[in-house]
Amino acid sequence: MSTLLLIDDDENLRGMLEELLLGEGHRVITAADGEQGVRLARAHRPDLIVSDVRMPGLDGHAALAQLRQSPGLEHTPVILMTGEADLPDMRKGMDLGADDYLAKPVEHATLLRTVDQHLKRQAQREAAASAELQTLRRNLDALLPPDLVEPLHEIVGCASVLEVDAQIMPPADVKEFAGNILAAADTLNRRFENFILFSRLESGQLKPTASGPAVSLADLVRHAAEHAARRHHRTEHLRLDLADVTAAVPREYLAKLVTELVDNACRYSLKSEPIDVALAPTTDGYQITITDHGMGLPDPLPATTGYGLRLSEHLTQALGGTWTLDNRPKRGLTLTLSFPR
Repeated sequence: MSTLLLIDDDENLRGMLEELLLGEGHRVITAADGEQGVRLARAHRPDLIVSDVRMPGLDGHAALAQLRQSPGLEHTPVILMTGEADLPDMRKGMDLGADDYLAKPVEHATLLRTVDQHLKRQAQREAAASAELQTLRRNLDALLPPDLVEPLHEIVGCASVLEVDAQIMPPADVKEFAGNILAAADTLNRRFENFILFSRLESGQLKPTASGPAVSLADLVRHAAEHAARRHHRTEHLRLDLADVTAAVPREYLAKLVTELVDNACRYSLKSEPIDVALAPTTDGYQITITDHGMGLPDPLPATTGYGLRLSEHLTQALGGTWTLDNRPKRGLTLTLSFPR
């Protein structure tokens, strides 16, 4: 059953059209002027609106303008009726967003046919939008890693507890939950940034290039590794062996690469285990090695394993380097990144 809103200041005509539309199985709401019609439309969200144009106070055109600015009513079909069906009047209505125009006196068969046509079109648009949304959801499920869902669950969970129990919780507990929300929000923001970076790298939109003078890679790697370890309260387990190497590199992206790999090592190893980060010169460049002593990766590797690792691999290749993974299931993981100078 469709809900229709009928707006007309002529009480007799309004009653006759209401009876006609009710006879076709529709639910009908009526309004005697444009102001009342806009108010009822916002309250009931009808499937279609039939409105007279010439009304005292807020006329049909003004009512239509307000409807098109109302959330949820921007695309509701609106059929205008007027006894002055001249071209300028029709053009004004169409410019304001009317879907159709009927001249008074309106033939009953014409009104019913027009209403039916627009209801069917609206149903088709909604079905198409629903199908598109389902497709988008399936694509996002395939593209977005679970890493993006985890911090969101943390945010929702902690916020739900605060909403219900904040007034009876000790201040220290409230502060702790608020801190957990902020930390999870920061993690979610960083992972979304990484996902966008991964998409740009994979599509070829981003091609990092070195610029500026050579810099100390030891300082860059140390800062990035400590920054990642600090987030996990693991700085005391970080073992650095950094040689004095200088090179002209895209600082932002090399720092991102080291940060993400150390973050990955922290996440998938016990807090009592060391994380080794080494920087050493090679005959034609330099090499960064990151080793953890956690559980390693499953063998064989699932196709969807390691979103963070796939991002890091793409970034390594974009920086002109090569990537070697030494996976030791239940014993740890070593990543060796080799770059030309």
